[in-house]
Amino acid sequence: MGAGVIASDASGPRAYVFIRDVMASSPNTGSIVSSSTGDVTPRTPISDPHFVGMFDIFDGGAGQHATYQEQPNFLFDATDAIVRVYGSISKMPRDLMFVIFAVTNRPGVDPGTVSAGSIELVVVTP
Repeated sequence: MGAGVIASDASGPRAYVFIRDVMASSPNTGSIVSSSTGDVTPRTPISDPHFVGMFDIFDGGAGQHATYQEQPNFLFDATDAIVRVYGSISKMPRDLMFVIFAVTNRPGVDPGTVSAGSIELVVVTP
């Protein structure tokens, strides 16, 4: 493992973030998912401890006649990010929230906006 990497205990609790019914104003929008603690912004680097993951929504070249799922759902394992920030799942605040930011996935293109119908955190214990 590289410097700064914290190994998760596979036998311990896992924290999963479900992001449902994602809507993007541009079909080629990239998005970053972070825990909302701290001063996270769209410019926060992915090396930030709050970083959970990222996703893209593509139109597959179909433009306005896209055949992709218009409001996809995403699942992220947020365990490592929570452990980096709080030390363990048990120490995270009960009101922990997650945010998504639209980011450009091509130079010179406006990233538009991204929103979700819901963002849910589920902790699974063995």
